[in-house]
Amino acid sequence: MKIIPLEELYNCTKTDVYGFALSVLKNSTDAEDVLHSTYLSIWKSSYMYVPKSKPMSWIITITKNHC
Repeated sequence: MKIIPLEELYNCTKTDVYGFALSVLKNSTDAEDVLHSTYLSIWKSSYMYVPKSKPMSWIITITKNHC
């Protein structure tokens, strides 16, 4: 498994994460808050990631939990 820096992960996925949060919350300020808390959670729990499915599924699950 290739390890990528958080900055690269953020740059590649932030649009999808924000879009998902916005579609759930219907509020741009709240979606931005969820965007940031999602990546903070990813940073803190990345050691627990087990590649059972696509990484984006894991990221969206974290986002959904924050919504």
